[in-house]
Amino acid sequence: MNLDDLTLLRGWIRHVKWVDLDTQRQEGGESARKRIKTLLRKLAVKSRFYGKPAWLKLWSSERLSTVAWERRALNALTALNSLP
Repeated sequence: MNLDDLTLLRGWIRHVKWVDLDTQRQEGGESARKRIKTLLRKLAVKSRFYGKPAWLKLWSSERLSTVAWERRALNALTALNSLP
């Protein structure tokens, strides 16, 4: 996963406004919403591949606004990104 995608996902996890997330996209690229949906699907597939059902549920369910959820999501994102 490239740095732009990581930045976008971290912003989404931290509840950055969609308008601000859209300003991070590349010129002529897809919208932040569409890109995040694509990235979430990829994270869910990778979680399933590595046998991490808790992470699969995290990426397949709704985003929560709790600090605990944000922490779990950021930790799972970091761990998944470090896997091949």
